[in-house]
Amino acid sequence: MASIYQFIIMGSQLDEMRKEQRPWIRVTFDSSPMEALGPVSGIVHLVNKGKTPAKAISADFVMQRIKNGEEPTFDYSVPHVNYSTGVLFPDESGDAHPSRLRKSSSCDSAEPETLTKSEFDDLKGTRVFFVVYGMIHYNDFFGVDHWTKFCGFAAISSTTSSTVTAKGCTDYNDVDSN
Repeated sequence: MASIYQFIIMGSQLDEMRKEQRPWIRVTFDSSPMEALGPVSGIVHLVNKGKTPAKAISADFVMQRIKNGEEPTFDYSVPHVNYSTGVLFPDESGDAHPSRLRKSSSCDSAEPETLTKSEFDDLKGTRVFFVVYGMIHYNDFFGVDHWTKFCGFAAISSTTSSTVTAKGCTDYNDVDSN
C-alpha cells in the first residue's frame, strides 16, 4: 500500500517539475500608426518566458474592426496571418506582422485592406476600434502540446476620457494547464 502512495506522490512531483520547466509563450501586441487610406497592421511579439525551448510553433492571427459596444467574434475562417517557426529558446522572441486582410478579387488569396476615411474618423471618435486575436500552438521538450490564446486591441481617440468595450478581448486571453 505504501508503494502505491509513493507512486502517486512521485507522479505528482514529476507533473509539477514538467510545468515548472516547460516553455510559456507570452504574447503582446503593438499597433502601427493608423491613418486614413493606410494599412491597419501591427506587430505581435511572442516570447518564451519558460525554462525550456518551445518547439514546432504555429499561430494564426486575425485583425478585426469592432464597433464600440460590440465584442469580437473570434472567427478564424476569415482571411488572416499564419506564423510558424521551429523553435523559441528561453527568453527568445519571434514577431508576427498581422494586418487587416480581405479576400483578393483576382484569386483565392488575401490582400491588405486599407483604412477608409470614414473608418479613420470613427476610430478617432472611438466609435470603432481594432482587435488582434490569435491562437498559438507549440510543443515542449517532453512532447506535450501547449497553446496560448491572445487578444489585444488598438484604439485612437481625440479625447482622453474615451473607452472601448474590450472586455471580451481581454477575457479571451488564456493558456493551457498542462
